[in-house]
Amino acid sequence: MNAWFNRLMMILLALYSQMAQALYVSDDVFVIESDKSYLSRQFYNDSQTTNMYLINMYQIDLPGRSETARPIPNGELMYSPLNMIVNAGQFEYFKIFYRGPSDDQERYYRMVIREVPINAIKDDQATKDSMVSTIVALDTYAVVKPRQQKMTYDYDARAGTLTNTGNTYVRVLLNKGCDSETDDDAAVFDLLPGQVLKHERLSGQNRKFIVTRSRYLRLGEQCFNEQ
Repeated sequence: MNAWFNRLMMILLALYSQMAQALYVSDDVFVIESDKSYLSRQFYNDSQTTNMYLINMYQIDLPGRSETARPIPNGELMYSPLNMIVNAGQFEYFKIFYRGPSDDQERYYRMVIREVPINAIKDDQATKDSMVSTIVALDTYAVVKPRQQKMTYDYDARAGTLTNTGNTYVRVLLNKGCDSETDDDAAVFDLLPGQVLKHERLSGQNRKFIVTRSRYLRLGEQCFNEQ
């Protein structure tokens, strides 16, 4: 049910040891909101070497379910640059532009970012052969929310379930107990349209939120009825 978020976290954790103090991207998922057609994010080279970053994006049906990559329909989504050279300790901006239909469909894309040390890019064949071992790839997602967005859900506190009845994914934060001041111990889930989340923290006295556009929407009355 939350395979795509779990898969992303596993990828990031697996690559962290290789990319530690290398590429830093501010978001784990790139999201273009329903009223926006443009997204810009920093790619920060947190290393001591100048690196080249090669970027490719592909359309997929559903993260974690149907991830067969296929070309993006012509003109639907554009991104720039396709590659960039970032000096050590510096950053460059990466931009995504959506020019697709204004309908009620959410669209998902896989983004593959390959990092190559610039000193490995030379003309001699020996270096080209060795480049394979120096390339590090970061795999993440981009989401274009529906232009006609419907964010609805059905929460059943007794059953401990949350159903996404809308047409856009929602991020769910489930804290343990009522006294959590930070999200450090929160269970985090990204719930796709039509998916059902069942979790013990959806029942009982736990602080629960749906996070959208950096706003925390309270889920249920538990822990909040005395505020």
